[in-house]
Amino acid sequence: VVLASLIAATLLPSPALGHPGPSPDNREPPRPLFLQNPPVAEAFDKAMRDGTDAAAAGNPAGAITAFRRALELEPESFLAHRYLASALLQLESYDDALTMLAAAARLRPQEPSVLYTQALTLTRLERFREAIPYLEKAVAAYPGNADAWMLLGRLLTQYDGSLEAILRATEAFEQAFEQRPDSVEILLGLTRTYRRIGLYDEALELLYGASRTGSIALSLTLARAQIQMQVGSYKAAHATLSQAIAAGAGALTYYQLGIVERNLGNLDAARAALETATRLRPRLIEAILELGNLLIVRQEFAAAKETLQRAVEVAPENAEAHNLLGLARLRAGDASSAVPYFERALALDPTLANAIYNLALGLRDLGRIEQSRGTMDRFAVLNEKLEADEITENRSTEIAIVNGRGLYYYRHGDSERAREIFEQALELSPEDGLVHFNLGLAHAALGNHVQAVVAFERAIELNPTRPNAYAALAVEYRALGRKEDAARMEARYRELRRDLHGW
Repeated sequence: VVLASLIAATLLPSPALGHPGPSPDNREPPRPLFLQNPPVAEAFDKAMRDGTDAAAAGNPAGAITAFRRALELEPESFLAHRYLASALLQLESYDDALTMLAAAARLRPQEPSVLYTQALTLTRLERFREAIPYLEKAVAAYPGNADAWMLLGRLLTQYDGSLEAILRATEAFEQAFEQRPDSVEILLGLTRTYRRIGLYDEALELLYGASRTGSIALSLTLARAQIQMQVGSYKAAHATLSQAIAAGAGALTYYQLGIVERNLGNLDAARAALETATRLRPRLIEAILELGNLLIVRQEFAAAKETLQRAVEVAPENAEAHNLLGLARLRAGDASSAVPYFERALALDPTLANAIYNLALGLRDLGRIEQSRGTMDRFAVLNEKLEADEITENRSTEIAIVNGRGLYYYRHGDSERAREIFEQALELSPEDGLVHFNLGLAHAALGNHVQAVVAFERAIELNPTRPNAYAALAVEYRALGRKEDAARMEARYRELRRDLHGW
């Protein structure tokens, strides 16, 4: 209902309600001949007045009736479509409202308030990806709409997630933050996208520079701690989390502090922090599991069993809870009661490698040697695959972060820094054609034509089917006076463009 009111407020005729973007032009184009007939024109004007009066009086049903009557008299009235959409939104008739908004957009394709409201309506219908193009059009038509920039950043981050989308989201949040630097929501959105492309220092700088009080300050402090933990700065994270606790932070902060204390080797302090977290929020399963695991490491098996039994009760479908409870029992010398928990864990998650390994140990301790060997063989095969997948995934993630950081600086005009970052990415992945292409772009922007040619040629060698590498190489060939080579690359580019869509 709140969202419906927000959407409607972007279109309602009452100036007091306002709307995102510049004031829509409420003037109609010259009237068609039949509306120049005084009785018809008078009837149309009366219907519009009745509709706006009903809307102002909080009677959207009456407004709908009046605006529909106006559209019967003048089907091409932009305002009648716009106001009818507003009334429909107040009644949460989102599909009908979209139809009216589409008609209004057909009459005025660049009207920012209509484009923005189309996007908001699509989000209410959970058609999030469809909303993105409307938001992009809305901010292009009126760049001063911070709300549209912010929503665009959120949708790109949450419902696309590709590197290109994260870069576009970063730019959207930067635009929003420039217009509304006091918005904590925008600030946190921007720092999250910075983290996604490895701009940790920039994110921390923003968070340190934000001056807030109360719960807002606490949110910013916790965001800062998350970045510090992500980059392995546990001492800094410890100081930040301690500051948050002093300001009244709750269970999640104690949970994070427990992880930090454990990474710093302070096991007593880690236990105290995790116990506090579970006391403040008894169903915080992450903290319960972390505490149980810590107690196993400390060989406090009785306490571990009690803690992990609670985890199983809180989250009976959590495979790791069953696995850790089984491990606590196994380490305490009770293999017969441990094995059923490992089996339950694997029933919930057949790929949980630690549970397979622990089951093999439990079967061995029960004297079921052949079963133990078969289970251990299963673990070895799965673990080898998981390790290989993890290495590949971690490497791909690291390359994507470095590549994204380079593209960020390239798009912001810092081509020299972008070049340095792309060269770092090539150290991680010398055979990545996209990184070679991006390095070529940076060299080209710096006027390093020879180096740009080398990079583009290597990109084409690694992936000969991406057209834009040929176009970029043609430009660099021409800069070096190699006209025949440039013409050859341009011809190849045109040939590929007929069939493919590339960079």
